[in-house]
Amino acid sequence: MADNISSSANSHQGARQPMPSGRQEGESFSIERFVDDILREAGFVDIPESEKEQYRARLADAVEQRIGAIAMQELDAKGLEEFSAFLSEQGDQPDPGAVLAFFTRRDPDFLNKVRQGLEDFARQFIHEVYDARRRLEK
Repeated sequence: MADNISSSANSHQGARQPMPSGRQEGESFSIERFVDDILREAGFVDIPESEKEQYRARLADAVEQRIGAIAMQELDAKGLEEFSAFLSEQGDQPDPGAVLAFFTRRDPDFLNKVRQGLEDFARQFIHEVYDARRRLEK
């Protein structure tokens, strides 16, 4: 769902927003591409594809969780009630554009907060990978 929300984010606002890992303005965001960018930047280029797929799945889950955490931080008790009611109205498959609109109505800077949160996530992951490699090389 977060992948769809993020991709809908750009079309919802009319102008596309740049996203982490060197995305250019006008280029839409997807969790899959974001995760691939992180893996490439962390040096996971030459590992077997089966291992890369495992990392992709774990990182995609972590990215979705990060987006959800950022979104939930935007809500006070009343906002949580409104969001719960909104989700009930949406059914099993909430419309990603409507979810995004819910949050951007509450905070017009929501996309920038998501962008910053994902950039921080990518930096932290890459830093931890390089630290682990340095420890192994000793």
